Amino acid sequence: MSNLLTYIEFRGDLPFNIDPVNKVDNLIFSRLAYIDFDDIEENGETLKSISKRYSTIDEKWDNLVFVTEEVKPLLEDAALNKRYENIKVKDFVNIIDEKIELQFSAVCFQLDMETVYVAFRGTDDTLVGWKEDLNMIYLDSIPAQEKAKEYLEDIIKSNDYKNVYIGGHSKGGNLAVYSSINLDSNYQYLIKGVYNNDGPGFKESITWKPEYINISDKIFTLTPQNSIVGLFLENNINRNIVKTTESQAFEHNTFTWIVSRNDFKYVDEINDNIKFVDTTSRNALQRLSDEQRKTFVDVVYLILSSNENKRVTDLNKGMFSNFIEASKKFRALDDDTKKAVDFVLSSFFQEGYNSFLEVTELNKIKDKFMDWSEESKNEISGFFERLSIGNNEVD
Repeated sequence: MSNLLTYIEFRGDLPFNIDPVNKVDNLIFSRLAYIDFDDIEENGETLKSISKRYSTIDEKWDNLVFVTEEVKPLLEDAALNKRYENIKVKDFVNIIDEKIELQFSAVCFQLDMETVYVAFRGTDDTLVGWKEDLNMIYLDSIPAQEKAKEYLEDIIKSNDYKNVYIGGHSKGGNLAVYSSINLDSNYQYLIKGVYNNDGPGFKESITWKPEYINISDKIFTLTPQNSIVGLFLENNINRNIVKTTESQAFEHNTFTWIVSRNDFKYVDEINDNIKFVDTTSRNALQRLSDEQRKTFVDVVYLILSSNENKRVTDLNKGMFSNFIEASKKFRALDDDTKKAVDFVLSSFFQEGYNSFLEVTELNKIKDKFMDWSEESKNEISGFFERLSIGNNEVD
């Protein structure tokens, strides 16, 4: 099956002036954004030059937690092809601030003096980054979204770009959409496409804003057929459901997405099991106030960050001591907080049970319909058989 790497192999000889930026190019840039370009030249550096230097720096690849091993050959293959080799990488930023719960990284891929792809990185392995993601369920905006808005405006105002593409993978896709809908309206005409690659959506209060609706025709949502990340919160504008070679959470790895020429292969609907999870989580969240959501998220973060854990990978180290410290943190909570957490968990279990009953009832209806259909078919067949016998007797 063709993927991002094979796409570069077969499409890499076509420059962008012949074959413009498409959804597959977008995903390639979004994946390259996970690389730490912290040592590139001040005015930017070509992918070809960067690839040559980075091939001998092991730590550039050893530290790419949550990023698959294909990212290195992705850079190397792109650097060897006419389509990508002279793209200039510039304006890289990477900020982690635990005090304000911020994890933000972005970079620009300048195709030519008039065209740029602004790529926002998804969540890394810092716990504060995951906490910031969860904050989306009760906040209208998070620090990374505001930082993305500032970054995009600064890039556009500081350059003479006439064609601006914006995108990202996972949380990066959410940041791409947020920064675009909140961009100064005097510059929005420069945007040619906004790509949310399996990233979360927004609270309903955001999706009803005129700014969101006005730019919706330029937003493209790409979601793999079995992944639940891209279904988190409201996220239905121009949704394309991508066919993949893997299942469940593994589909968040975009190297499993199947490419067909200069686009992806698509399916009509997401998996039924994923629909079940999506419906359950949506209904459960509707039962909760913003304060209840906040309390739950804060408690989860408090427990996970116990034992001085800073990264998700820390949770696998000293698992017993992590469990002991987490237990202490939970027992130390006041009764009201414990009740709030219990209510949230109960809501999810209740909605899961309700969804299960709905599915079960639907299956019963389907079974009854099939039984009725079979009985009706037998009765009709019997009627015509008897009719045929009667006609023969008359003859």
